[in-house]
Amino acid sequence: MAGYNLRSVTLRSGTWRAVHDSGQADLEWGSIGWNSQEFDDTTLRIRVRAADDAETLAERPFLNVQSGDALPLRGQLMEVDVFMFTRNDFIGPIVEDITVSSVCMFEPEVCDGFDNDCDGIIDNGNPGGGQACDTGLVGICAEGVRTCVNGVYECAVDIDPVEEVCNGEDDNCNGFVDEGVVNLCGTCGPVPTEVCDGEDNDCDGIFDEGTFNACGECGPPPEEVCDDEDNDCDGLFDEGVRNTCNTCGPQPVELCNGEDDDCDGFVDEGVANPCGDCGPTPDEVCDGEDNDCDGLTDEDLINRCGTCGPAPEEVCDGVDNDCDGRTDENVLNACGFCGPLPEEVCDGVDNDCDGDTDEGLLNACGSCGELPVEVCNGVDDDCDGDTDEGVTNACGSCGLLPEEGCDLQDNDCDGEVDENVLNACGGCGELGPDLCDGEDTDCDGEIDEDPECAEGRTCVAGECAEPCAQGECPRGFVCLEEFCVVDECVGRECQEGEACYLGECYDSSELACRGVTCSGEGEVCIDGACVVDPCPGVTCEAGEACWQGECVDEAVAACREANCAPGEICEEGACRADPCATISCARGEACVEGVCEDACLSMTCSAGFFCAEGICVQDPCFQVECAEGQACAEGNCVWEACLGVTCGPEEQCGATGCEPLGACGEVVCAADQICAEGACVTISGDGAGLGNGGDGADGGAGAGEGDSGCACATTPGRPWSGAVGWWLLALVALLRRPRRP
Repeated sequence: MAGYNLRSVTLRSGTWRAVHDSGQADLEWGSIGWNSQEFDDTTLRIRVRAADDAETLAERPFLNVQSGDALPLRGQLMEVDVFMFTRNDFIGPIVEDITVSSVCMFEPEVCDGFDNDCDGIIDNGNPGGGQACDTGLVGICAEGVRTCVNGVYECAVDIDPVEEVCNGEDDNCNGFVDEGVVNLCGTCGPVPTEVCDGEDNDCDGIFDEGTFNACGECGPPPEEVCDDEDNDCDGLFDEGVRNTCNTCGPQPVELCNGEDDDCDGFVDEGVANPCGDCGPTPDEVCDGEDNDCDGLTDEDLINRCGTCGPAPEEVCDGVDNDCDGRTDENVLNACGFCGPLPEEVCDGVDNDCDGDTDEGLLNACGSCGELPVEVCNGVDDDCDGDTDEGVTNACGSCGLLPEEGCDLQDNDCDGEVDENVLNACGGCGELGPDLCDGEDTDCDGEIDEDPECAEGRTCVAGECAEPCAQGECPRGFVCLEEFCVVDECVGRECQEGEACYLGECYDSSELACRGVTCSGEGEVCIDGACVVDPCPGVTCEAGEACWQGECVDEAVAACREANCAPGEICEEGACRADPCATISCARGEACVEGVCEDACLSMTCSAGFFCAEGICVQDPCFQVECAEGQACAEGNCVWEACLGVTCGPEEQCGATGCEPLGACGEVVCAADQICAEGACVTISGDGAGLGNGGDGADGGAGAGEGDSGCACATTPGRPWSGAVGWWLLALVALLRRPRRP
């Protein structure tokens, strides 16, 4: 098996390549893997290719791979190509530990520098080695073992030279055996000890020195025996072998005869009885005497009361009659006194001493007397198995009913949800001011009534527009009623001979006077036709001039008079090439002197407004305050957990995020009801402003393309009704709508 590891790639941007030669032709490669860390807006790409020679390798295409991929490649050479691209802040991907491995053939291990048996170890087990060989050295170093080293065989020394010891071997491999380590006798080990055998055992030239016994003979001296002789040659006769009576033979046995038979100075010791007489010891009898002479009188014969005979029987009299240390044992009643047992009464005491207290006398609560009265406290006061029965409020709890809150729950348990707390749009929280968006955002039946716009702007056609500057507007806008509004003609294609105006195609002759030359005296072109100039007799103020019968700024009149050709713009009454004529910018961008830039870069909006695609629009969440756990989205208060969340078809979004539909999943309610905890409850009010499609009960009537309603379809078998369907659909729409910066 062949494989290799590449170094960690630390460059932040660019391409890095490495070629590895496995040394094995037509090698089948197995897999590739690495560790990496990538970030947003960065790129990491790794490719590989393989061939048996460099020329073929250069011609083969790369294969894009992911970590852990199998490699359908063969060849002796393996090339890895790593490409990384960083983002603008120079943060790029990180990749390390790139490992490429080949397919293992599971062959027997041989001495070739490869892992043939695929166990992850090269040439393990010394394959083909182990035989004895000659190292060319002397002594114990001469014999070696055939050993596989880096794919080739060597004769390795089996035993290294050591310090010379006396063992009949050349331990230090110098050609000499046991030099300088033998004893006086020329052998290994210490000098032998001299023994009495007629030989010079310690090689000192003297025989048996210091080895004769006291009798001048070899071996231990003879033992002393009782025979009036000095057997051990120590100058003493029969020492230590005569008895205490100073005679030969065993010690005499002491007899009970009034004599010191064993000559120990004592008469009849150990053979007389405790009373000092010969014969057996007398038996003890209960007579107040020490008959057996053991120092005790009448031992084991008197009863517990210290008298002869059996112990008296116990009677119930407060006295220990049988002298066992207990009084009236086994004769008292269960309460521990003499006489009959007391009768049980309900007093918290075990009167009859049977282990049970007040048995058969307690009420259902386990106490004496009458049962307590049930009160609302979360406790089963009357011990009937029911808690607070008949004393809770409509919500099943103690105390006053909760106030109704705007949360799609029946807080006061009256069967109605959110009654008297919904706003005009049928949602929770206070409504923000009407916005300039072409819709009835405050649900009062009027569109864009007195909406707030940034200073110097006016609400026109659903947009906070600024006045046309000298009759000109930024690219992508058109002057309408003296205000710059979004040009609906951008991207609109008209047929030949037509031109776009306010998003619609018209005959070109109706739109412009370009190319029209009026021949009549005092005539001018207005809307493509030559008419009598209406300006004579018109008096304008300083800085103004008459154009087509109206007083306009002199610069505006000059530019209109210039009638610049296509691809030109008018500046201070003179035509020049339009640097943006051939530039197409994306939505939200504007062309400035031939360069597309964010249309909001030069915009400054007042408080409560923000710039969107070059227009200051009102912030629907400005000064909107929401309850704890909620946040403002497009002017409405929604659960924070629902921001940016799209729930599945079997889920709904609540205070904790997406939750299962639960018990309401299969419940179908009437038009004026919603499902809450598996039951249909009536919603307050008449549902006005809830987005239910007006007179159409299905929420679709009157909400088609072009109006500000919503055409909605519900999941079969799980219809939404009334405020709930509107609230959920509106929430999804608000969360999916991108927030303007």
